[in-house]
Amino acid sequence: ALITVLVVLYALFVLYTSFFTKRINVRKPQSVQSMRIRQSKQVEREKLRGSQQQEIHILFSTSCSSSQDWQSYLLFHSMMHVQQTGNVTRLISGCTPEERAHQEEQMQEIQKSMSSRFNAYFTELDFGKKFSMKQGDWHSFKYFNKPFSVLAYMQDVLGFSSSGSRKHENDLIVLLDPDMIALQSFVNDFTEFVPESQETKRVSHGHMFGQPFGYGKQWFEEAKNNITYLVGSEESPVNRLSGDDLLHYHAGPPYIGTGRDFYSLVKTWCDILPRYQELRGHFMVEMYSASLAAAHLGLPFHLVPDFMISDYSVQNEGWSGIDSADPNDLCVPGGVKRLPLVHHYCQRFGLGEFFFNKHIFNNGFFDCQQPLIREPPRNVALIYNYTHYGDGTNKTWEGRDYKYVKRNAFMLCSMTSALNEASTFYKQQHCGDDANYEKTWMWHEAKARREIGHR
Repeated sequence: ALITVLVVLYALFVLYTSFFTKRINVRKPQSVQSMRIRQSKQVEREKLRGSQQQEIHILFSTSCSSSQDWQSYLLFHSMMHVQQTGNVTRLISGCTPEERAHQEEQMQEIQKSMSSRFNAYFTELDFGKKFSMKQGDWHSFKYFNKPFSVLAYMQDVLGFSSSGSRKHENDLIVLLDPDMIALQSFVNDFTEFVPESQETKRVSHGHMFGQPFGYGKQWFEEAKNNITYLVGSEESPVNRLSGDDLLHYHAGPPYIGTGRDFYSLVKTWCDILPRYQELRGHFMVEMYSASLAAAHLGLPFHLVPDFMISDYSVQNEGWSGIDSADPNDLCVPGGVKRLPLVHHYCQRFGLGEFFFNKHIFNNGFFDCQQPLIREPPRNVALIYNYTHYGDGTNKTWEGRDYKYVKRNAFMLCSMTSALNEASTFYKQQHCGDDANYEKTWMWHEAKARREIGHR
C-alpha cells in the first residue's frame, strides 16, 4: 500500500512539474509593436548590421513647429522598431529660447524611453529666414534648413572642416525627410534593392545612393544658361554633360553617402542654393541645387527606386513587393515579402472612408486622452475600389488600375499601424491607467475640426 501511495505521489509530481514548465514557457501574446508589417529578410539584415563596423548617422531637418514634433516622434519610434543602429538626429532650426527648452525636454524623454542614440541638434540660425529676400516669402525659403543644418551638424558635431577632418569621413550619412517612417533598417549593403546586373551595391567614396525623383533633367534645364553663376566657376563638369548623363542626378531622400562625399555635397549645395533660389524662386530649387552640386562635383548617384514609396501613381518607386502581394496579405504582418526602406507620407492616400493626409492631422495626437486611429479591415483592398478624401474628391480604380487599390491599402495599413503603435508606446511611457486606447479616431473628424477652427 505504501509503495502504491508513493507511486501515485510521484506521478502527480511529474504531472505538476510538466504543467508548470509548459506554463512558464508559453509565449506571451504578440504586442502591438510586434504586429507591424515587417520584411521577411529582417533576420538576414540583422546579421549584416551586426557584422558592419561603419558608423551610421541618420539625419533629418525640421523647424520647431508642432506638426514636425509628431512627425519626429513617429520617425524616431519607427527607427526603434526596425532596430536601427548608429545615431538618429533631428536637426532643429528656428526655435525661440522657450521652444528650445521644450524641445530639449521632449528629447530627453525620447532618449530615456527609446534610445540614447536618438538626438537633437539645434542650429544657431533659422536659415530659411536668413536667406529670405522678400518679407513673408517663407514658404519658398524654409527648405534652406535642410542642407544648411546638415552642414552645421557635420562641422560642429562630426568635426568636418575645409582643412579636411578624417575622423568620420568613412562613416555612412543618411539624410531623410521628417515625414518618413522606416520600414527596414539602413545597412550599407543594398543588394536586395539594386538590379543584379549592377556591380555597385554598397556606398563608398565616389559612390552615393539616392531615391530617384520625378524631375529628370529639369534641374539642368532651369540652370543651363547660368551654370557659371550658380556654381561659381567657369570650368564645371556640368558643362560637359548631355543626354542620359544628366539622368544620374535627380535624386532625393534617402540621400546616402560617405562622410567625405556628403560633406563635399552639402558644402557645394549650400553655395548654390541661394543663387538658384534668386534665379528661379520656387521650392523645387532646394532639390535642383543638390542635383547641380553633385554634378559639379562629379558625384553621380546610384538611383534606387526601391528605397521609397510615396505616390501610388508613380512607377519609379518601391512598389514591386506590394504589387505582387496577395490582396488579402497587404495588411497582414509579414504579408508583403519585399519592402522598401521608407514610407514617405507626403502624399494623401486612402480607400473608402479611410484616408490619410498629414496636413490635416491632429498635431496633439501623442496625448493620453487622444483616441487611436480606427483601423481599416485587413481585406480593405477587396472591399473598396475607390477613395474619398473628405474634400469632395473621389477616385475610382478598375481593371489594370487595381494595383493602385493595393498600393493605397498597404499605405493605409502601414501608416495606421505605425501611428497607433507609436501612440500606444507614448501612452505606456507617459500616461496612467486612464489612458485612451480606443481605436475610434477618423481623418474626417480631423477635417471637420480644422474647418471649425480647432487646431
